[in-house]
Amino acid sequence: MSSNFYEENHFFRGDRRLSRTDVELARLYGPILKQIKSKDSPTPFKDFIKITRRAYSSRNYSLLRARPINTGRRFECFRIYLKFHQLPDLSAWVTSLSGENSESYKKDFIPIMERSKVQLVEWDNYIPDPGKSHIRYHEFFNSLEKTALNYRGPDPADALINTLSKLRIKFHAQDNKDKLDLLSNKGWFLFLTPYARQLIDFIKPQVLYQDIAEEAFREIIPGYKNL
Repeated sequence: MSSNFYEENHFFRGDRRLSRTDVELARLYGPILKQIKSKDSPTPFKDFIKITRRAYSSRNYSLLRARPINTGRRFECFRIYLKFHQLPDLSAWVTSLSGENSESYKKDFIPIMERSKVQLVEWDNYIPDPGKSHIRYHEFFNSLEKTALNYRGPDPADALINTLSKLRIKFHAQDNKDKLDLLSNKGWFLFLTPYARQLIDFIKPQVLYQDIAEEAFREIIPGYKNL
């Protein structure tokens, strides 16, 4: 991420390193956040945890150990998914017992604005119901989990952004498979392999800009801009 602007997410800043528990709980919390926003009233952290435990198997060890004090960190992990899709913050609906968001949250977000924007999104396009399938949602969190498990270097933010860049390429290729089929008789993965590094380097600085993959493909893939 560029150092020229303020980044509120600690994982993108590199201040926090993703853990498997972060990713596991963020994946589970997303469908519950989708559900509670329809109530039109804030849900306290402790009630959110109770709702989540009821929705999933009580044998989930990480969920059994989840505490309100750590939930903000998991929400921040979930916001990686939201930022990737340029979506408003569903976690604005989870508050203290008094119905207030924390001062640290309000430093980065305007809660009432986030809640208003949340109501304008068709969330079923992005987030499954609890226990249901949504291919790209789970593929996204599977990729985050691999990053959390495998990366041991000095810059966790760079590893995260690298992972998101690869996802941008993959999702764009899948959505434009017909175009790529016109350029090669190889499968899209084999066709793109020689250009993968160039695509990643092009996308990484602006990975949260949704149209960046289209721009990268037009610049780097021979013949793509003419289709």
